[in-house]
Amino acid sequence: EGAGELHALAHAAGELAGPRAASLGILGELLIGMLTLLVLPLLVCTIVIGVAALKPASLGRLGAKAIVLYVSLSFAAAAIGIATAFALRPGAGFALPAAGVATPWVTRIGIEWLPDSVARIFAHGRYLALVLIAMLFAVAVAAARDRRMAAADTVYQFFERCGRVTQMLLRWVM
Repeated sequence: EGAGELHALAHAAGELAGPRAASLGILGELLIGMLTLLVLPLLVCTIVIGVAALKPASLGRLGAKAIVLYVSLSFAAAAIGIATAFALRPGAGFALPAAGVATPWVTRIGIEWLPDSVARIFAHGRYLALVLIAMLFAVAVAAARDRRMAAADTVYQFFERCGRVTQMLLRWVM
């Protein structure tokens, strides 16, 4: 809401100011930094609220469908990538230096998915690991709410309110 007008105004100001407008680049960097800062809390809150609102019985079916979809799309993406690599043959004719012992790709993926701390996930912007941990946490909250644990509703309300505040901050930034 209003972002299109601001973009047009910024473009017009850039055209009028010419090279002097380059000094305003810090404002663009500040905007991108603030949006990046808000993405992670918004993502976590949205996942926790959405998943924890469901009944645990429906989570099993939904989770199975999500896994099938994820594996299917990953397989399709890998097949397209491999087909493209065979067709285009990137790097043909280049000699690479001999490498030492390589870490198996499965191990590397596991390391990427589950870093040693939540702080590292936020620091490095590891969204896949963040989604995985948020989903596991949300399933635990859903199960606790289903068992009528008092603290579970408090946790749910906390994430719901944090999500609202993050959305408010996002509106202010935009």
